[in-house]
Amino acid sequence: MVLRLLFAAVISLTGLYGVPVEHFPSETFSQEDEADPVEQEGPHDLVYFPDTGQHLGGELFEFWLEYGGLPVFGFPVTEKIDQGDHSAQYFERAVLEFYPDEDPEWQVQLRRLGDEATSPSLKRNGAFAPSDDQRTLRYFPETSQVLSSRFYGHWRSHGGERIFGYPISSEFEANGKTFQYFERAVFQYHPESDADWRVLQPHLGAEAAAYEGVDMSPKPRLPGVPDFDPELFGRGGDGPAERVIYMTFDDGPHPTWTPQVLDILDDYGARGTFFVLGRYADMHPELIEQISDQGHALANHTYDHSSMKGMSRDQFEWQIRETERAVGPEIVPCMRPPYGAMDSNTKPWSEELGYEVILWDVDPNDWQRPGSDVIADRILRDVGPGDVVLLHDGGDDRQQSVDALEVVMKELDQKGYRFEAMCQ
Repeated sequence: MVLRLLFAAVISLTGLYGVPVEHFPSETFSQEDEADPVEQEGPHDLVYFPDTGQHLGGELFEFWLEYGGLPVFGFPVTEKIDQGDHSAQYFERAVLEFYPDEDPEWQVQLRRLGDEATSPSLKRNGAFAPSDDQRTLRYFPETSQVLSSRFYGHWRSHGGERIFGYPISSEFEANGKTFQYFERAVFQYHPESDADWRVLQPHLGAEAAAYEGVDMSPKPRLPGVPDFDPELFGRGGDGPAERVIYMTFDDGPHPTWTPQVLDILDDYGARGTFFVLGRYADMHPELIEQISDQGHALANHTYDHSSMKGMSRDQFEWQIRETERAVGPEIVPCMRPPYGAMDSNTKPWSEELGYEVILWDVDPNDWQRPGSDVIADRILRDVGPGDVVLLHDGGDDRQQSVDALEVVMKELDQKGYRFEAMCQ
């Protein structure tokens, strides 16, 4: 509560979108330094946005479309502007910069608005303190922060570190909203919205342009330039990879629950990933064969579900190799540590043994058996494109998990998602 009040106090002094605009450094771009707009591309390279009266074209338009379009960057609020060794264009939620002398992969970059919008006083609050929690989701030693479950799927599916940079805060609440700061962006969570619009970025780009005195006045359409048409171009970032969800199942195989899970997946033409325990693979080789024959991935969850945190190297390798033996050649090179418990050795030792560590984005805590409706609601509330969902098909009575899976698969299938296996 104290942390929430501290952030509420900071953000109540800020602009409309809750970002401290006074913390954009004035030396970044002053009105005196403003240059004439860059000579625009030819009309065939441009589109016009009547909502804001601005043009967009060339490499910036291609980047805008590829990495998220309207939901991620918003409308352009300025024309492209010459800033010396690079050009920049301001959007509602970001500033895109074009560096012609960089390698093609890095010619278009997002300005570090997340860093710029973070004042020294804000960084002194608890959400910006380094974290040593390497257990949940993905830990980034570059900034000593953990990427939250609400935001990981959005971050990853729209370009990850390449686009947004690393997280520089943990998740926190302010003014009734949930935020996480990144080097180049700030994410805000809207649970009431559809999945595609559940994670949004505050209007940092527009606020930066206003603070810096950049011209945002609507411009007349250049001759021959068409309006941006979502039906023609899409909103941006609507590639098929974004409509994928990865359903994963831990602690099996189990003779009662695993076949029911397989039947549900088969009903929807879905492929899942089963993080199996070696001891149960030894007990039920027929289920291992069935999982593999139906096109699902068999991954490593250790032999007997021991915590890998603090485990010796010999014990660690035994857990992995014994599960390999039990599952057989169908096993894929992914490992999930039981409980998500890890220490500084877990990832490097896994990699030395040929495995990638896979955690999850959405955990409904089905192992607690809170009721099938609760499990389904938690998944449908939090899941988004590219997310990894954690459920269990072993370890206890999993009827609630099976019933929730039926509800989740039906609703997500109706929304156009497809379901793929990992690590294949």
